[in-house]
Amino acid sequence: MRHLLTAMLGLSMVLFLPSMVLPNAEDEFNGYWWASLRPMEKLYFIQGYVYGLGRAHLIVGQAAALDNRSLSSPMSNEPVLPMLNFSLVAYGQFSDGLDQFYSDYKNKRICFNFAILYVRDEIRGESREKLEKRLGGMRQAVVDPNYDYAKSCR
Repeated sequence: MRHLLTAMLGLSMVLFLPSMVLPNAEDEFNGYWWASLRPMEKLYFIQGYVYGLGRAHLIVGQAAALDNRSLSSPMSNEPVLPMLNFSLVAYGQFSDGLDQFYSDYKNKRICFNFAILYVRDEIRGESREKLEKRLGGMRQAVVDPNYDYAKSCR
């Protein structure tokens, strides 16, 4: 159990690290932020993000195995570890995919954390139907008056 708690703490640091990268903590990690970055900044950010999630994938997976546990999302009952797996996708593919994703004005307010998952799954060949359904949900979420950006993206 101790290993699992340590791994989860490490994972939370990786997932919330982006909020410490920007000089202004109020800035949002969305399409407007993404467009403000230069090409090399995009690649460096993606490299750090993917590396951090890769380490989290390894550490959480090892901790879960040590404690003989499987980790599932309480909301969907789906395994959590696959969400941390960003391997076998080139940084340039992520950057190009995010540029294309955020070029659609309807996607500008979607959080980077969700956008990169979408791009990863699109690159890996997820069905168009599943991707469109997820995209519709993301678009609806960011225009909902009760949407709490800070809770979902930080």
